[in-house]
Amino acid sequence: VRDGSTPSSPLLGKFCGNQIPPRLQSTQKSMYIQFSTDSSVNNHGFEAAFDSDIEGCGETLTSPSGTITSPGHPTSYPHGASCTWYIGVFPGNLIRLSFTSFNLEYHSNCNYDYLEVYDGTGTTGNKTGRYCGRSVPPSITSSDNEMTLLFVTDSSLSGEGFSASYVSINASTDCGDSFTSPTGTFTSPSYPHYYPNSRDCIFKIIVQLNMQILLNFTSFELEGYPPSCNFDFVEIRDGGYETSPLIDKFCGGQRPPVLVSHSNRLWIRFHSDATITHRGFVAHWDGSQTGCGGTLTTAAGGLSSPNYPLPYHPNAECYWNIRTSQGSQLQLSFSDFHLESSSSCSFDYLAVSNLLTLCSENLIYFMVPDVCVLF
Repeated sequence: VRDGSTPSSPLLGKFCGNQIPPRLQSTQKSMYIQFSTDSSVNNHGFEAAFDSDIEGCGETLTSPSGTITSPGHPTSYPHGASCTWYIGVFPGNLIRLSFTSFNLEYHSNCNYDYLEVYDGTGTTGNKTGRYCGRSVPPSITSSDNEMTLLFVTDSSLSGEGFSASYVSINASTDCGDSFTSPTGTFTSPSYPHYYPNSRDCIFKIIVQLNMQILLNFTSFELEGYPPSCNFDFVEIRDGGYETSPLIDKFCGGQRPPVLVSHSNRLWIRFHSDATITHRGFVAHWDGSQTGCGGTLTTAAGGLSSPNYPLPYHPNAECYWNIRTSQGSQLQLSFSDFHLESSSSCSFDYLAVSNLLTLCSENLIYFMVPDVCVLF
């Protein structure tokens, strides 16, 4: 099945056997379908239905940057939609996709309304993720010059949909990496020489489940003046995404303290502006420490379940100890809450000291003294 009117049009999928193919969506007014049989075994064959689809539902994008929105956005998207966007930029470049808004019908497994992102052309390749609900997905970078988005809705509830933008980035100059080994080292670009101007590098550290990451900077020399760090900086988040809770932003010549993650993931961003540069940094990580959670002593901060905003892992047990100055109180509020529900919260739950146990999807806002939080 091809997206267009000729045998050389982009391939949507090639199918055989007895597994029913997924719903397929063209981005043009034509679809080319070829059925071929050999000279040996035959079978019952297939039956398929087609119809014209919703306006603004899917497109082929080849510009170096662009925007993608669900049909009708920012008003409610239609029922029964199946929209496919193909992004293809010049070879030698990667695609970075970022979401600005996201509101789809929620389901724990995203079985109703959802957006799927694939690394490559078509929906038979490597699926990066399936997303639904109100949590804005993390930014996604392709491994090559092609990316596919599939948006599917059912016949019941609908929401405002989503808005996203993409940009083409040079694969040879883009920096950053994903690490999965228990220990290792990474540096700013060109270290020990001065790092280049106008770089934005994302480093992700992911170790085994139920382990924590110790991060130690042994060398650190950046432009900037803390605490604002408006020029060059290293930003560290406690989780695997740019939406994870911020640990801190560092710059200047003062080495950051040794940091310990609350789960098995850390997200580190290195940014340099267009002017002054320095030697940069060297960082070591050790992911051999068992557990999740941690101690929080700052005046304000955030925490999240492991792997948020994606589903948390099974069999997790995390403790956070939040401490403030003597005589003060803590204000704890939840902006998002989706745990397995049960009448007695006996399966998945969040307990705050001995005050209450939570497993429903309500948003909570209350005042407490120093607390211990168990997930």
